Amino acid sequence: MEIDLKQSWTLGSPLGSGGFGRVFEAKNENGDIKAIKLIPKTPGADRELLFEDLTGVRNIIPIIDSGEFEDNWVLLMPRGEKSLRDHLSERGSLSVSEAVNVLSDIATALSDINGKVVHRDLKPENILLYNGQWCISDFGIARYAEASTAADTHKFSWTAAYNAPERWQYYRATTASDMYSLGVIGFELITGRRPFPGIDPRQEHLTQISPQLTGCPPLLTALVAQCLMKAPEVRPLAENFLARLAPILRPSSGGASLLQSANLAQSQQIASEMAARSVAEDENQRKRKIVKSASQIFSMVLNQLEQSIRDNAPNATIEQIRNKSIVGTTRKVHILDSSGDYSHGLSAKLGPSTLTVQPVEETNNNNWGHFKPAFQVLAHASIEVRIPANRYQYEGRGHSLWYCDAEEEGVFHWYETAYMFTPIFNGTRLQNPFSLSPGVESGKALSRALTEFQVAWPFTPIQIGNENEFLDRWMTWFAQGAVNQLSSPSSMPERNTSGTWRQ
Repeated sequence: MEIDLKQSWTLGSPLGSGGFGRVFEAKNENGDIKAIKLIPKTPGADRELLFEDLTGVRNIIPIIDSGEFEDNWVLLMPRGEKSLRDHLSERGSLSVSEAVNVLSDIATALSDINGKVVHRDLKPENILLYNGQWCISDFGIARYAEASTAADTHKFSWTAAYNAPERWQYYRATTASDMYSLGVIGFELITGRRPFPGIDPRQEHLTQISPQLTGCPPLLTALVAQCLMKAPEVRPLAENFLARLAPILRPSSGGASLLQSANLAQSQQIASEMAARSVAEDENQRKRKIVKSASQIFSMVLNQLEQSIRDNAPNATIEQIRNKSIVGTTRKVHILDSSGDYSHGLSAKLGPSTLTVQPVEETNNNNWGHFKPAFQVLAHASIEVRIPANRYQYEGRGHSLWYCDAEEEGVFHWYETAYMFTPIFNGTRLQNPFSLSPGVESGKALSRALTEFQVAWPFTPIQIGNENEFLDRWMTWFAQGAVNQLSSPSSMPERNTSGTWRQ
């Protein structure tokens, strides 16, 4: 059977099976061997949906030529050596180093795309070994199938085992949906099986906790677990995923290795625990779902801080904080779950120095008055090191911890920041800098207006895998307080804050 494109191609044996459309080996008169995919023409689906502008994107299978044949659209592509599914069938599971290399190849493609395109059906069958790299194929196929008005076509627009929770709720696919699929693939590469058995895939992806990964570096465990979180907003971006893969195979320092091992058991469970309790969710429920996941991420960092204090200062007195005292009253934190309290805080005392991390609270965005910032704050906490007031009337420092989309709309992270009094005003506090909750005072600092408050520390993201600098700073300040060496900063702001939040 011959198909005329720019050249005449003769179809050979089928390649692979399943999925939307059929793939065949194809050979031209020069003996060149490629792959041809025949996509059924379906009512309501425009041919142009099959084509994405992927110029300059690495690690993808390009479309060389296209045309028509009988009742099919025709896509001519390079022939890959084998699919990742074939590779897994041969090997069962991969070593950590090989799995990291495969994930790196896939994440490189997703990072280059940078949110412009959503694949919608990322799975081992669509990842091919080509020119020594694992490359993604079939961009546009799922989008084309989704657009069809033929009911029996829609079942091919995604694959149940890799489908993100929000897709089961019929929300639109986003880059976060692809990252969830990448998390499933990562789990499968390491274990040789998918995280859910597939008996009732909808309920499994919506409500079940992903099993724990074992026998691999803690950073990889946490990264895959974060991809598998139910709330799309807390999954890593592709470029962040790629950056966090880089240090996984490097030897860890003694302290980092100790912290990673100590935190592994809890991070494996916490990172994957988030269940959607209802198919129909309003906006408030959606935000609460995000905040719960944010609280889980916060707990991972807090657990590392607590373990580091226990390891390095066994004489320190450590207590967990379950309630938060505010202006003489006690208020229960909002982020609770029937399986446990993810929003505890921490109090550690060593000599005269006290380090306190307040529990996570859900943010009331009606408290800004006239100074509501350009970004959303969904949850907040704070951290401080306090010492007895010295002769300079200095009692230490405090920073705010906000879960917000400070840098890019809709992309939420935990951020550390701090505040100060604007020098031309005569405000004084015994802490310098100090923390502020989301509200009028912090809103003034974030506004373009000249007010009594200003930002004293740049909005700095805190993410699992790059939290060591944050932990080390606070351990240093806690230690300085214990030996009476903690002093007020010599200049304020201490770091350049310009451009670190959206205005």
